[in-house]
Amino acid sequence: GGASGAGAASASQSGETDAERERAALGLCYVISAVVANLSLDRQGAKEVSTSGLLSALVPLLLAKRATVSLPSARWLCTHSRTGLHNASLGGGAARAMLNFAYRGHETARMLLSVGALPRLLALEDTPEASDKVREIAQRAAAYLAEVSTYVSRAASSCSGDDDADNA
Repeated sequence: GGASGAGAASASQSGETDAERERAALGLCYVISAVVANLSLDRQGAKEVSTSGLLSALVPLLLAKRATVSLPSARWLCTHSRTGLHNASLGGGAARAMLNFAYRGHETARMLLSVGALPRLLALEDTPEASDKVREIAQRAAAYLAEVSTYVSRAASSCSGDDDADNA
C-alpha cells in the first residue's frame, strides 16, 4: 500500500482531481487511437497495425468518454504553457482508427470483425451521450463491417453449398 499512498500524496500535492487524472489517462488512449488511425491510412501502416496487437486494444475504447491531451509545442519553450486538446472524443478516435483500418480491404475488415468491433461500434452508434459526429463515424464503420460480414457469410455458404453438390 506504500506505493499507492505515495502516488496519491503526489497527485493531491499537484492539485489534480480524480476526474482530471481520468481525462488525462483517457487522453493517452485517444493519442494511441489517433496514431492507429494515421498508420491505417496506407497499406504498409495497416500491415504494421495488424501485427501489433493494437486492434483488440482499440475495442474497449469505443466509449462515449471525453479526454484531455497535453501536447508539447514550440510555444512551451517561451511560455512554459502547454498546448492542450480538451474534450477529445475517445470513442470517436477509436472508431476513426477502425474505419481507416477497415477501408484497407476485406482482410483488414475481417480482422476487426474477429476482435468483436462490430457490436461495440453499433453500441457506440446508439449511445445518447456520444456526439452526432462520433455516432456518424461509428455508423460508417459499423455499416462497412456489416457489409463485409455479409459478404464473408455468403462466400462461406456458397463454398459449403458447392461442397454438398460435389458430394451428391
